[in-house]
Amino acid sequence: MAASSEAWQASGPGAAGGLAARLSPVLETLIAIAPERRPSDRLPAAVHAALVASGLWKLWVPQVHGGLEQDLPASLALFERAAAVDGSLGFALAIGTGGGLFAAWLPEATARDIFTPEAALIAGSGAPTGTARPLEDEPQGGLVVTGEWRYASLIHSATWVTASVRVADSDAVVAVAVPAGEVEILQRWQADALAGTDSQDLRMSDVRVPSARVFDLTSPPRLAGALYRFDFMALASAAFASVAVGIARGAVEAVRDRLAVQGPVDGEVATRLARATASQRAAWRALQASVGEAWALLAGRPNLPPASVLDVRLAAVEATRQAVAAVDELAAIAGMRLLARHDPFSQAWRDVHGVAQHALITVARQRELGLGLLEGGAD
Repeated sequence: MAASSEAWQASGPGAAGGLAARLSPVLETLIAIAPERRPSDRLPAAVHAALVASGLWKLWVPQVHGGLEQDLPASLALFERAAAVDGSLGFALAIGTGGGLFAAWLPEATARDIFTPEAALIAGSGAPTGTARPLEDEPQGGLVVTGEWRYASLIHSATWVTASVRVADSDAVVAVAVPAGEVEILQRWQADALAGTDSQDLRMSDVRVPSARVFDLTSPPRLAGALYRFDFMALASAAFASVAVGIARGAVEAVRDRLAVQGPVDGEVATRLARATASQRAAWRALQASVGEAWALLAGRPNLPPASVLDVRLAAVEATRQAVAAVDELAAIAGMRLLARHDPFSQAWRDVHGVAQHALITVARQRELGLGLLEGGAD
């Protein structure tokens, strides 16, 4: 079951208006700023302000904390639409809204403090490259955190930072939430793909984190909404895959529009356009179908069965592969345009390859998923 157009145009739980209506002024703001006038490493400040005003940064924040708690199928349509216009915007939305999920694992008072401010936004990293030791002089417990983390997207706009850490003298890996002002930003992000995501590195040195801001995403969420019961890895994989497919759609449309005014087109060019269009559309339909079926199946269940989790993750990896293939199909006829920094197709080509390197949806992930199939993890 694909995400319906009604879910996209109208509204989901807690939404005051349709997602399309919320996204429209954000896109208008971005398009009004010429690519060469945009910051080299982050979204323009006006675009971030438009996202705050739209409420879209709170797409996955629970309703009880003032968020939209939007269903997953309609959320993917939002990411796909944004990415078709600008890859960095689509990726930023997917990863920025993802932080809202953490509210479902935090104590109510902590989640309220973090997520109710209008400009609330989480940056951080799920890679456990930091270490933590017990906070021994605090009666309520907690951790002292030290480490460095790579690729903390949106870090300059974030109000809070989350990071995964390994707890000393144990096998435990947990996440911590820290005010953005308590971390050091390491200005290392110089990229040609997804350049506007502000994916800088960050450092913490003996940062004290009370127990109320320590959480474990492998434990059951405190809130029972379907969004928080959906398998986290499957959800994140689908979100990033929707960005890849959206970037591919933007690339296909850019080439098609250029060819439409260019004059006669030879057979090879037309064939490549047809192949790219078919690959992109097939990728999107398959991803929508897999996620839609899983979302419907989750109703009335505490969580997704392993076969459904595997199906969504397989669909996400394959959709990403097809999205890259669609853009590469057209890259062969792009000529010197492929080298132009601000050309829409050139940017899409770089961005789709950038998204495809995310660990959850890289082609290398197929080995793990294939082993899951051999173990009987899918129908």
